[in-house]
Amino acid sequence: ILGIVENMAYFIPPDMPDKRYAIFGEGGAQRLAEEYDTEVLGQIPLEIPIRKGGHEGVPAVLWHENTAFATFQTLSRNIARKIAINNASLQHKNTQS
Repeated sequence: ILGIVENMAYFIPPDMPDKRYAIFGEGGAQRLAEEYDTEVLGQIPLEIPIRKGGHEGVPAVLWHENTAFATFQTLSRNIARKIAINNASLQHKNTQS
């Protein structure tokens, strides 16, 4: 397990993009990450452009640069970091055996 990705972590209303509402509660991903001794890699908001992109098969980052781009960029960086750490750890273990 590289980590936890929390989908629909919060709602962003289209007419108030600076607002975030935790309509399904807060802290669930963090509690799960702690239970499994891992980390939260990202939180994907419940946001109309992301939902629309998923349903249409067109990534929201291609046409909606605000939250979607920042959200998936952060998530991608965190996943890449965890893979690099895991690979370095495996390489270190292989050189010691």
